[in-house]
Amino acid sequence: FDRDTVGTLLVMVAYTIQIYFDFSGYSDMAIGLGKMFGIDIPINFDSPYKAVNIGDFWKRWHISMTKFFTQYVYIPLGGSRKGMWRTCLNVLIVFALSGLWHGAAWNFVLWGLMHGIALVLYRLFKKWVDKVPKLLTGLATFGFVNIAWLMFRVDVPGRAKRMAECLFTGGFTGNNTDLYGAFLGDSPRLLLENMMYNSQSLERLAVIVTWLGFAVALLVIFLAPSSHRIANRKEVLRWEGIVWAVMAFLCCISFTNVSTFLYFNF
Repeated sequence: FDRDTVGTLLVMVAYTIQIYFDFSGYSDMAIGLGKMFGIDIPINFDSPYKAVNIGDFWKRWHISMTKFFTQYVYIPLGGSRKGMWRTCLNVLIVFALSGLWHGAAWNFVLWGLMHGIALVLYRLFKKWVDKVPKLLTGLATFGFVNIAWLMFRVDVPGRAKRMAECLFTGGFTGNNTDLYGAFLGDSPRLLLENMMYNSQSLERLAVIVTWLGFAVALLVIFLAPSSHRIANRKEVLRWEGIVWAVMAFLCCISFTNVSTFLYFNF
């Protein structure tokens, strides 16, 4: 995506969406399987992309890991009991280790340090940040999280730097048909080509499918209640029951497809 700001932005947001649904989904599966055996597993996600600041984000994302590092690393280091600067140092240590926990590679450590520095800055300027409208701080937090995920998406820091350069200094070269085509897959693409014999029509359809996918995913992320809130409702609306039934049907007919959880690698 050299010199293509739009293409780089789409890839970045797509990965942000993918890692959210992947990790959140199999955390929910673990909780559900636990309940089948009478084991109550605590929630691991609470709509993290709705966070209004970076501190709020880490109260919502990967809650189990955050609690583990708080109890076994942050508090033994002194926590917030030894002054602001020692607290900031402890935060950086914890997040560097949390990055290393995801994998023994520099890109994960850098990802952790990015979040650690962001949290330190929030602590230092909290009283001013909290005065800013939550909509603006929420958008800034989501934007930062997107950029930080670049370190997860690539295994070489230089590539993340190149993508960041494309994102902020690239041009608007129009629709990237290779990117849109990836959302349809090879088989549907060939089928549509045989049906329409018109590559331009196929490209337009791919664009529509891609943007609809982005729109639906973002609406679910920002507007829908979290899964544990839905599960704790005393009653289920009729239309929700229909949606769950359709989703269960789609899952059943997809049993033969092999799909490895993305976050399982970490």
